[in-house]
Amino acid sequence: MLDFNTYLMRHGEPWIQDILERIERNEGIRHESPVPLEDRWEALMRNYPVQTPTLAA
Repeated sequence: MLDFNTYLMRHGEPWIQDILERIERNEGIRHESPVPLEDRWEALMRNYPVQTPTLAA
């Protein structure tokens, strides 16, 4: 799982918020009340299928 704090230190809060909003919009995820970025990040990382890249032969 990708670490929230590592990405926060590297890219900043606006970048993480933008990425989360794009993923949630594409997946149709809506929140009834405000949810902290770290909780949203963890929920997506826990439930999102990790795809390993495949190499072309």
